[in-house]
Amino acid sequence: MSEQESSSESHDFILPPSTSTPDLLSLTKPSSSKNGTPIKPETNGTSSATATPEKREKYHRESAEVAKKKIKLDINPLLDSPDKNGNSECENLCEQYECSNRNCCLQLNQSCTAKIKPEAEAEYFHLTKCEHICMICCEDLKRVGRPLFERYVQWKRNWVEVSRCTPNLRVFICEQLLSFYPNCSKCGKFRKLEFDETFLLSTDFLKTFACENCETPEDAKIEEAKKITFIQSVSAAPLLHDAPAVHYLRGEYYLDEVGFSPVNDRFYIDECPTKKFMSPFNMPTEQSMAFSVRPDVMEYDEVHAFPEYSIEPVPFLAMRNSIIALWNLNPFDRLTYEHCLRSLICRGLIRVWYATQLQRVFNYLELKSVINYGFIPPPKIPLIKRIHPSEKRQLDVIVVGAGVSGLAVARQLKSFGIKVTVLEAKSRTGGRMQDDWSLGVAVGCGAQLITGIVNNPIVLMCEQAKVKYRPLGDDCPLIDSCIGRHVNAVADRLTDEHFNSILDAIGQWKLKTKTGDISLMEQIKLVHEKLLNSVDFRWTKEHERLFQWQLGNVEFSCGSRLTDVSARNWDQNECVGQFAGEHAILAEGSSEIIRKLSEGLDIRCSNPVVSVDYSKPDKVILHTENGRKYQANKVILSVPLAVYHRGIIQFEPELPEDKSIALRNLGAGLIEKVAVKFPRKFWTDLLRKDGTIDYFGNVPKSSAERGLFNMFYDFSTRSSTNPKNQQFVLMSYVCGDSVDIVNTKTDVEVVELFVEALQELFPDEVIGGTGDHYDMLAKPIENKLFFCGEATNRFFPQTMTGAFVSAQRFNFSLLLFEAEAIMAAEKIHFLDVHVMNYAWGRSGDKSTVAKLAGGSADPTKTYAELWMGTHSNGPAQIPEKSTSLKEFISTNPQVLAAHENGDIQYLFKVLSVAKALSVQSHPTKELAKELHSKDPKNYPDANHKPEMTVALTEFEILCGFRKVEEIAKNFEDFPETAKLVKESQIKALQLVQRLYKQYPDADVGVFAPLLLNHIKLLPGESVFLGPNEPHAYLDGECIECMACSDNTIRAGLTPKFKDVPTLVSSLTYNTAGPTYLSPKEVVRGIFEYRPPVPEFTVQRITPIARTLNDPNASSILIIIEGSATLANTVGIVAGKVIFIEAKTGEIEMTNVSENFLAFRAFTPMP
Repeated sequence: MSEQESSSESHDFILPPSTSTPDLLSLTKPSSSKNGTPIKPETNGTSSATATPEKREKYHRESAEVAKKKIKLDINPLLDSPDKNGNSECENLCEQYECSNRNCCLQLNQSCTAKIKPEAEAEYFHLTKCEHICMICCEDLKRVGRPLFERYVQWKRNWVEVSRCTPNLRVFICEQLLSFYPNCSKCGKFRKLEFDETFLLSTDFLKTFACENCETPEDAKIEEAKKITFIQSVSAAPLLHDAPAVHYLRGEYYLDEVGFSPVNDRFYIDECPTKKFMSPFNMPTEQSMAFSVRPDVMEYDEVHAFPEYSIEPVPFLAMRNSIIALWNLNPFDRLTYEHCLRSLICRGLIRVWYATQLQRVFNYLELKSVINYGFIPPPKIPLIKRIHPSEKRQLDVIVVGAGVSGLAVARQLKSFGIKVTVLEAKSRTGGRMQDDWSLGVAVGCGAQLITGIVNNPIVLMCEQAKVKYRPLGDDCPLIDSCIGRHVNAVADRLTDEHFNSILDAIGQWKLKTKTGDISLMEQIKLVHEKLLNSVDFRWTKEHERLFQWQLGNVEFSCGSRLTDVSARNWDQNECVGQFAGEHAILAEGSSEIIRKLSEGLDIRCSNPVVSVDYSKPDKVILHTENGRKYQANKVILSVPLAVYHRGIIQFEPELPEDKSIALRNLGAGLIEKVAVKFPRKFWTDLLRKDGTIDYFGNVPKSSAERGLFNMFYDFSTRSSTNPKNQQFVLMSYVCGDSVDIVNTKTDVEVVELFVEALQELFPDEVIGGTGDHYDMLAKPIENKLFFCGEATNRFFPQTMTGAFVSAQRFNFSLLLFEAEAIMAAEKIHFLDVHVMNYAWGRSGDKSTVAKLAGGSADPTKTYAELWMGTHSNGPAQIPEKSTSLKEFISTNPQVLAAHENGDIQYLFKVLSVAKALSVQSHPTKELAKELHSKDPKNYPDANHKPEMTVALTEFEILCGFRKVEEIAKNFEDFPETAKLVKESQIKALQLVQRLYKQYPDADVGVFAPLLLNHIKLLPGESVFLGPNEPHAYLDGECIECMACSDNTIRAGLTPKFKDVPTLVSSLTYNTAGPTYLSPKEVVRGIFEYRPPVPEFTVQRITPIARTLNDPNASSILIIIEGSATLANTVGIVAGKVIFIEAKTGEIEMTNVSENFLAFRAFTPMP
């Protein structure tokens, strides 16, 4: 098939073949059937707005994270440029993806192959595995004078105006000609609409679309399109049409690089109600801000959760960006998957694939609280049920502390479908966020300021609950307390520049030096003096007072005296984007926010927790001061740092050392707030033209006063509707060294200080720790104890926003742990395995194989081997699925990692040996191919068979040749029996006699001990037996793992086929001795034996293990002794064998018995 298409710079889009599957929040795919009924729409859909698009301006974004894009210059839209071979790079895709039942999905031409030719004679142009175009119809698009040629050319002209990628025929067909596949609003089934050039799919159409007969099964192609691997067969980038995110991204990004069609971008809205306080995407020309995402790049957590998109992220970006945009356009109602699906518009079967994958992305964003947080209606089906509908176990969580963080985490967890109880020490909720109305206005006893309103979740909740907040202006008049007038503007500007230069210098010092840390105050002084000494500048007392005001500002920000603040870590939160926009104040306090957060929660006030016992494997027990006892699966601690510092809560066992260090090193900031009511507004000279002011600064007389009322905030009422009830209130803070001054005085004395400070400003008036410590404090303990609150948020510390954000982060962490545990349980399958009753095995009453096999063992029978794998002579079965492990893997290839090549690469065994096995060796791969070709009966496959052994009991082996001098000495004495029995040869003769009794028929193998090393392995010791190495197992019990092969070259101690010539000619005759494998502890309690072959590795798992590490492959696990619980739900006992799918991740182990012993085999990553 020839195809004259542009290739290298075009939107050809092929994901590399992969067996990767969802790691997180996988859901059952929608039910589907086999046939479909084409539906002709009765009415056309319409696009959603009429506003005129702004002129597009393209910005080049320089970023190492973005893959380099090929930019084609001098594009001629009239020509389709072939590549150097004259063929498209996507040729032979049908062969690659095994496309079957091909037919033309357009049928544009009367001579279309689908109408007149059998399929076998036709040439096709590949679009997807289920969509093809015949070459005759292609000609109608590409040739001058054909019906659709002018439309194609015009489309290309439009495309090159708005994209950096060259348009091509595949993209045109997918964008303009393929049929739409809407889903029925009643039954949910997808139906194909007959092509109509005038029809455009819209959200309004999808909202009401109903198929003719909901009983009609779906088309078989739709079933194929629902598979996750369908995207791999797509040959053009699957771009969404009329996406809501275009509202934010138009003119800022090339839409096709973020998942959207650049020519089908008809989504417009006149005015967005959330524009002032929500900005979901980072723009190339703006600074990054908190809670905004890069629309063109997957974030770290997203790559971890969706690794299948790490190579080609465009489909993921399209889904993620669309969902986030829809939430930001309307955060006042709960966003649903169905709403998102209606906004998912594109042509072709790719919409079916998108719809299937959209649920995973939606659940992930909801779990991370990127969407659906705050005060919105609860979901009809909780998230935990949507993720795992079959999960019966109820997760119980106790939250300690009913401050904003504790309430936020409890509210969100409850919306997820989790049972939550909140324990609060005080008689009321809200923690430190209490409002005092005694002065006639709301003065928050705790946090009241909002630092940045854009994307701030506190602001969103205010908008949702209609709670008033007042944005603060940028202007801040500074009053010099020495002269009672505005400071000199020039002096203010110079001091401000000087102080910023100091901070810049400290920033450079942190980057370029590795010296130890010092206090921020000490470092500021050092740089301050160096700067003054390096310039010809007269530093006046006025400059010094302004400098002290700047220092007081930093002390207020840090909540501590600067001598106690780290110079290296004081601004660690600024390494990420902060909330943008104006600052604001909760003008009416936070009470309504607290009340709304508390609604519907089970809150037990007056229950101060005094102890937390997390020593039990499956629960945490809490005791309160009033003698009550509570228990739950998980506990979240949302209490102030001071509670930890004072030791109010005792832990059993004690907190880990790293957690204790973090608690000691993180200081709790101390700030006192003072508010005073006045009979009149004497600061009128400072007011703006609108008669208001938000704050003004108090420049101190000296360094001793810089923390004393550094800033005054105007809390006066601003209502013009009731002038008789005006309240005039100023509020200020005390921080740094001044806190100690205030704490020694009475309230009356503090007010006097407050008034004195104001009197100096208005003399003519009569006035009546490191960021790592934050992370360590936030780190959970044993997935049972979790910590949240502003003290655990390194990026937004000491703010109510930080407390709320920590709750959102925690919801994701806890649910992620729980989701991973549930998913891990779903990826664990118990196996029924095969017992081999060879003659050399141990009797039923003495065999470990018999004991592990279960049931009643027959003492008159021999139980030799327990086979675990997919070997055809003893395939393992999965009883829960009524199928063999091999068949399960065949129908579900994603359960293996890519490097496992579609099947288990090893055979895992337990051996119980009572009688010597044959003297044998195993061929190399090259020799195996040769032997199999010559003698397939005795050498049934072409694979090699390296093997390793780990002893369970003392285990005897003949292995490898003795040293030459030993062998020579043995045979020098061999002809004469008398000489053979001399003292130095007694042990060898005893072994020869023992073997002769087992094989009396003149088997020459009985003399193998004279040639081969005789070794005894102790339990846990291991040897590796490579190709062409002679060996024989003699006695004992062991774990064995080998490559999947039946190729054995035997020469003795066996009644089976002996091939002495091949054995003799192939042996290595190496006298270096056995290859012992030394185990390495890879994680606590798990020891790994790694032989020098790619097919297998074996782990020994001991009682101290608490986590099964992720081997990045599937694995088979057998429990030899004891019991444990995997992923909190899967109980395992001695004799159980389980298959663990690849990409299960780490698996938590609990209830591990003291005698626990297990072994696991897997194929390691190359």
